[in-house]
Amino acid sequence: DRFKAVDLVPTYAANWMAPDPADMDVVKRILGVSLYGWYPMKSLADKGVVCALGSDFPASGAIATYKMLDQIQYAITRQFLSGEGDIFPPAGERVSLETAIKAATWNGAYSLGLEDEIGSIEVGKKADLIVLDQNLFDIDVSQIHDTQVILTIVDGEVMHDAFFGLGDVKAGLRVLGLVKEESEDFDLLVDELLKNKPASTDYHGHKSACDIGTALYEA
Repeated sequence: DRFKAVDLVPTYAANWMAPDPADMDVVKRILGVSLYGWYPMKSLADKGVVCALGSDFPASGAIATYKMLDQIQYAITRQFLSGEGDIFPPAGERVSLETAIKAATWNGAYSLGLEDEIGSIEVGKKADLIVLDQNLFDIDVSQIHDTQVILTIVDGEVMHDAFFGLGDVKAGLRVLGLVKEESEDFDLLVDELLKNKPASTDYHGHKSACDIGTALYEA
């Protein structure tokens, strides 16, 4: 209640929610305190406290990671990404996928006072977003950390585009749901777009799958 009263935003490096060997050893041998109650993310979120996810990289012992998808999985499972080992107590502090995703996006923006500019996909906000190769809500939690980022857009500019070359662009468009099946007409259309349509480039100098997808949508 005191967190909420002063609008304090606790920011967790969720990789510490896994039972890091060094961490556990220090607690057991030196501190002599109970682990129960460490990183109470769910308890705070349930009370309406805005909790954010971040990264403690590289100062994170055996579980150092800068990847936000890793942090999301850690917050949900409180286990190593492999699924091996014990659940870091208390198990009741594991959060839902929805809570973890919001903590990694809008809540982080809120902690910076930028929730009106970034943190969610809305009209009037900056186009800061990623596209993944699978829907996190359709897969097992243990697969979240293996999910690939196939497109990254920062303030409307494509910063990372995983689909280089004509064949990869076609595969990317299918992943994005813009293409349902192969067809001769589709092949001809993409060939024409790649040959004639002005398109932005990423840092590798390749035409962006985002530009091609937009052109196909408009066509």
